[in-house]
Amino acid sequence: MLLKEELLLEIIDQLPIAVFAKDPKNDFKFVIWNKKMASMFDVPSDNIIGITDFELFDDIEAAKKFRKIDEEVMAQGRVVDIQEVVTAAKGDITCHTLKLPLKLADGRELLVGMLDDITDDSANKKQLEAYRNDLELLVEKRTAQLQALANTDSLTGLGNRNFFIAEIKELIKGRDRSVPFSVMFIDLNGFKLLNDSYGHRLGDELLREMGKRLYEFNTHAPIVARLGGMSLFLQLSREKSTH
Repeated sequence: MLLKEELLLEIIDQLPIAVFAKDPKNDFKFVIWNKKMASMFDVPSDNIIGITDFELFDDIEAAKKFRKIDEEVMAQGRVVDIQEVVTAAKGDITCHTLKLPLKLADGRELLVGMLDDITDDSANKKQLEAYRNDLELLVEKRTAQLQALANTDSLTGLGNRNFFIAEIKELIKGRDRSVPFSVMFIDLNGFKLLNDSYGHRLGDELLREMGKRLYEFNTHAPIVARLGGMSLFLQLSREKSTH
């Protein structure tokens, strides 16, 4: 038993998703506009039936875009599944839109559309994407900080033992063997006596100043490191150094 047209329209009107239909033989004028559409656009069906997108939307370019899609759907006889921005009662919303050609038993053709407002989903997705990017930057920054801490002497700011060994290995691995270099080991004599006599605060300041001066002196090949205590290493390039 076939359902009567009035009953079908009543069912469509009660659907929880926005549904509309247009007559492609009559300038794509609206012939169906269910309650969900009326609520979404704050326009009752009585004000919509018999008009086109050009009368519904103030944005002519948007109306032209909708018409072009409608014409393609009917000409190609295919379903179109798109995401688009539509101006509704609450402003611009992001919709998941499905448009399809429908041929009725009596030979009439309709373009049927269904809209689902996914604005909140899109906003949440964008927010999650922003959070993810921020988190990646934070992790990258924190990783760099931890790596720097792992290779830096906390007192002098110079490279530590790990840094020095890694740098020397890299220098040996990639250097031009025809260009020699030297490594200088520096041990501060009398440093323990200074610490005992004047306190660790002065001793720490001496180490910081010593490291600073060595680094400034060795600007052409700045591999300067503190191995702990009063021991420092200095790498010199024989080719460039004049000292």
